[in-house]
Amino acid sequence: MKSILLLGISACLQVYAHALLQLSALPACTDQELAITGDNELELYVDGLRVKNLVHYNNWPEADKAKVGALAQVIAVRAKDSGVVGGIIGSTGNIQTDVASWKCTSKRYAGWKDVNFDDSAWPAAVAYGQNGVAPWGQITGISTSAYWIWTSKNVFGPSSDKIVYCRARLPACDRCAIIGTGSSCITSCTNVADGDYQSCKGCNVYATCSNGILYDQRPCAPSDPPLVWDDKLKRCERNSTTCLKC
Repeated sequence: MKSILLLGISACLQVYAHALLQLSALPACTDQELAITGDNELELYVDGLRVKNLVHYNNWPEADKAKVGALAQVIAVRAKDSGVVGGIIGSTGNIQTDVASWKCTSKRYAGWKDVNFDDSAWPAAVAYGQNGVAPWGQITGISTSAYWIWTSKNVFGPSSDKIVYCRARLPACDRCAIIGTGSSCITSCTNVADGDYQSCKGCNVYATCSNGILYDQRPCAPSDPPLVWDDKLKRCERNSTTCLKC
């Protein structure tokens, strides 16, 4: 009986060690810059939040650039075609528009852009050629291996899909490889607007910039368990999406 128990414990330890090995093999989560455009108009969402101030949202020959945070999980796009053919193309350091990563539909679903939305029934995006293909030509700033994507109905006429909704889940990464306070923490207020920010000194404190002066290690209010700073919400919370403790 003892030998059987020991064998069972050994097997469990091997499985656990294998799982840890797989986790450590994941690349570290890092901030990415997404270059993207849509023919003819585009709305961009990251984890359900709309990215505002896109300069070229209705000027498809020019790509817009947007930051995709290290902990982001989903990129979603609403695109509108008002011409002969529609298309979406974009790339970051670890994902690009293609048929393997992206799904597209012409139907708008409630919560379609959110992280927890179930897109398992959505069809894969349809590719219409890589960056540089006619009729679009080369879009500067986007990988040449990225594809123009849309739904399957993308021919001029009454049956074509003029508005589409597309989304992709970002590749898995090692969230614990991020420095706890994340890439958004500050150590100086030079050229930084007045306000509260993530401190690089820890998760339970934050930093304030006022007239170019840094006031660091400002503690979150006492709590059990301790509160942590969330730089997206700009306040202390029980759980943070921007400051990790692993």
